[in-house]
Amino acid sequence: MKNIILFFFIISIWSCKPSKTISRSDLIYKGPISNNQNSKLVSNDNRDWKDSLNFIVVRGKYISGSKHVEILQDKNTKLYHWKQFYPNGKLKEKGLITKDNRFCVGKWEYYDEGGQIDSIIDFDKKFKVSYFQAIRIAYENGFGIPESEIDIEKIDHKTYWQIRKWNMKYGSGNSTTLLIDSKSGKIRKAENEETKYY
Repeated sequence: MKNIILFFFIISIWSCKPSKTISRSDLIYKGPISNNQNSKLVSNDNRDWKDSLNFIVVRGKYISGSKHVEILQDKNTKLYHWKQFYPNGKLKEKGLITKDNRFCVGKWEYYDEGGQIDSIIDFDKKFKVSYFQAIRIAYENGFGIPESEIDIEKIDHKTYWQIRKWNMKYGSGNSTTLLIDSKSGKIRKAENEETKYY
């Protein structure tokens, strides 16, 4: 009986343990998107851009000629499908990045120089309500992509997905903002809206 009570006591203490707080900067992609970190290996001159109605494809090469990056930007979802390669041509990492704030979303795979998977990080598991769940909730409430901006905000010690759309007229306008609790999925309106003037 004492063992059962001790077991439940330990479980109750463990479940009350605070979870690690995820900050906005924990999600931001730190690698080279628009510029290259090592100019001795990679040159911006070795980038090839192809633009179409809904997609932009960017392919970058090392100075040696081997593939460095391959980026597919989907204009409808505002996501970058990102792949980076080692100088030997083997895949280094791949995953999804949001266009607005360069947040890593979904599963990211990281590889060693031999091309074997080294690790996987599932950015969707960092919040109870993932980026994609927040997008679905926003869509159900009249906030579509690509016209909405997505960010993360901390308000009163809570983390929210901030979904904002702009009501523009003649270059100026006001925002309408939806805040989605990253733990519960509950919606709240922003206390203050933003204004843009041009």
